[in-house]
Amino acid sequence: MGCNADPTDGFTSIPLKEWNFELQKPNDKPLNERYSYENGLRILWVYSDDKPHQRGSKTKPRTEIRIRGLDNSSGVWQFEAYGFVPSGTSGVSLVQIHGAKSGATTMQLRIYKRRLEVL
Repeated sequence: MGCNADPTDGFTSIPLKEWNFELQKPNDKPLNERYSYENGLRILWVYSDDKPHQRGSKTKPRTEIRIRGLDNSSGVWQFEAYGFVPSGTSGVSLVQIHGAKSGATTMQLRIYKRRLEVL
């Protein structure tokens, strides 16, 4: 593959349907206070003092979309999205792929102290 090759060569586009999107948000907030979807744009937000997504959970606050129905444990998948994190925001996970052979996470993109980290 040359340096001008299209990174999507060899992949088949699979548009996501609404049922593919599983939303998680703070357990004490209605969905419309942490998520909106209009004109093809999904907006999620979370605040540092938000509660976890489930009562009794020890996880940090989150608002997230989990992709359901497409198994990333076999084959090669490519996911494309745009993201925006407001200036000064820290502790944000943009993408997390589960299913590592050891530990839970295969790959994670996150922002800490104005730096994009790949784990």
